Amino acid sequence: MRARATRLSAVRHGGKRLTARDKAITTIRAAGRSDPIFGRATDAGFHFRDRAMTQPWVPGVDLEQQILASLPLSAVPSGVKPWTLGPDLLAGAGSFDSASGWAASGGSSLWSISGGKASKTAGDTASLIRTVAGLQDGKFYTVTLYGVETSASVFDVRVGNTSVASQSFTRGTLTQTVYKTPGSNSEFSIRCGSTTAGSIEGVTVQEVIYDWSWLGANLVTNGDFSSGTTGWSAGGSAVLSVVSGRMRVENGGAVTGSATQTINTTAGKAYRWTFYVDPATSGGAVIRVRDGGTLTVISTATYTVAGNYTVVFAATSSTIQINCINGAAVLGAYHDFDNIVVQEIPGYPMVAPTAGGVRPTGRVNEMQRTEDLAHVAWAKTRLAAVVNNTLVATAVSDTHFVQQGVMTSGLSYDWYVEAQDSGARYVALAQAATLTRSLIVDLQTGTATYTGSAISNVSISSRAGGGWVIRARYVAQTTAGLTIGPSAPSSLTVLGDGVVGVQVHKVDVRLSIYTGSAYPSYQRVNDGSPGVFDYDATGPVWIGAAATNAGLHSVGTVDMTGTDAVRMGAVLVKTSDAASAMVCEMSPNLGSNNGTIYLAAPSAATITNYRAVSKGTVPVIADVSSAAPDIAAISVYAKISADVLSVSKNSAAPVLSYADQGAGNYGAHQYNAWVRSAASGPSLSFPGRMATVAPHLVDANTIDAATFEALIREDAAAVGLTY
Repeated sequence: MRARATRLSAVRHGGKRLTARDKAITTIRAAGRSDPIFGRATDAGFHFRDRAMTQPWVPGVDLEQQILASLPLSAVPSGVKPWTLGPDLLAGAGSFDSASGWAASGGSSLWSISGGKASKTAGDTASLIRTVAGLQDGKFYTVTLYGVETSASVFDVRVGNTSVASQSFTRGTLTQTVYKTPGSNSEFSIRCGSTTAGSIEGVTVQEVIYDWSWLGANLVTNGDFSSGTTGWSAGGSAVLSVVSGRMRVENGGAVTGSATQTINTTAGKAYRWTFYVDPATSGGAVIRVRDGGTLTVISTATYTVAGNYTVVFAATSSTIQINCINGAAVLGAYHDFDNIVVQEIPGYPMVAPTAGGVRPTGRVNEMQRTEDLAHVAWAKTRLAAVVNNTLVATAVSDTHFVQQGVMTSGLSYDWYVEAQDSGARYVALAQAATLTRSLIVDLQTGTATYTGSAISNVSISSRAGGGWVIRARYVAQTTAGLTIGPSAPSSLTVLGDGVVGVQVHKVDVRLSIYTGSAYPSYQRVNDGSPGVFDYDATGPVWIGAAATNAGLHSVGTVDMTGTDAVRMGAVLVKTSDAASAMVCEMSPNLGSNNGTIYLAAPSAATITNYRAVSKGTVPVIADVSSAAPDIAAISVYAKISADVLSVSKNSAAPVLSYADQGAGNYGAHQYNAWVRSAASGPSLSFPGRMATVAPHLVDANTIDAATFEALIREDAAAVGLTY
């Protein structure tokens, strides 16, 4: 008890237990190293605001903290901690010395507090709740559970009724960062699953406090408008003025107006643009970054609510334009702007300007307009009408259906459809409206008919409000998409009457690897078009390719000349083995450069593996077999002088090579990480997703195997992968 009380007291006074990432950073700092990469999801042009996130992929994901956490250590001045944790807002109540102020919901009798522990018995899902003074909208809070000792358990930590993805955890210390949604309540809660039985010795809730004061000078001229509109150029019909200390961009005609300033930058470097905007009239205020030479748009977003916002972008040339635009082409429409600051983020790894872009993504449902089957995203065949999502067959004896999407032949997908009888009794889910690839469901009884081995794991349950929730696993037989339509009991052919039909409420089609990995079974997607992100994201966030472009992270020259031993690690979604794909490489040319290492997934077309290659003066390979689609945590260790190369997946026994790697240390090479869409991009780039902005690459003499493995497990847990 004494040790526990001392530890919690330290937390209350601003200390925190070191995670594996903290230990790694501390170790490297002490050793004077400046080149390891600790990356989290970011984007060449994502936007977020002080009080409410503007992109729906980020609930529970601390993007600003991710930026700071992924800085190479050389970027941060000595003695600067770019973010800190505030005092414990539970003010000691998390020591569980008293039950005062704590309440329970759900299976309320299952929680008890006594003897410095909060204990839960199995039997039902239940929450432990406390109202917390000081919780603020739009802030991030780090919640730490100490002394966890449970059976099989799932924890869902909530701040203001906003939660992060539930984490399976049974012992030790669990830390999660939660964003408090504006307008949410002032409650903190710990929600445990029905099978949880065990105890928690302590909990703290601390605000994440950011410090950007160490960044360089403001590159914007007259960003506070103390000198009127000096330094700003009017575009379109704009009339620029200063009202109450803010720049007003007002349309002098029925043409969109703008204010523009060109600033000097360095191609490939990252910049942080902060500003205040008040979109006073309709149409929204548009904030845009463009290449100063080609005028190619780097980043753009529309704001409809007044507030302080931040944009992080990578410059693509020696100059960039920042545009403050009136979004409405209406005479007299205006918006106000203030406190415009652009600063370089030293050393931050951003997307190389010639290689497209990347973005965080939490989308797993591959369908569009999942609750609007009348939309043009759904192709219609022989349907009389689609009204209120009811598919009405024509008076023709044939197949009648909507269709969308593509599947990759041979891959496993999970289908989720909510449907009910609207006069037609049977609904068919199929690939390409083919009977041998179909699942037919009786919407009156909830029974299903299907043949062959392509369909499995069929589950049908009652839907709240009527109808059925239909789930099935399907191994794609072609590249065609999913079809849904009224059918007969054992045939897809039916004679409609132009009146009755089947009502389809929701549709989800995803790769089976995402099922059960901290994502809900259904994800609403309204418009998932590139750059739009209009979908619900309540699960893990990955790095994916922006639009259909390849994204190349060039994290700069990594100097490993002082060592001949390195560790490399990444948590990946491998979606295809159709072609060789480079995940990361230390040097773009292994053939001509000595002292280098890379990771491929796979190494060649149809080869179902992860391959590590290390080279002193002679290249050596080691492969782990694992077919796509696959979610994996890959760890690599290489030591040139010992002729050792190992690669492992999910901490399994490594595959080892003791072949001669030649001599020498690793070099000072450009470290690149690749990710692209499946549709385009350099032929060797990786058509999947990563959990971090770049795979970890560290000096193995500085970070031991246990610390590095814990670091990889943290990355894996953040995206719902446990092993």
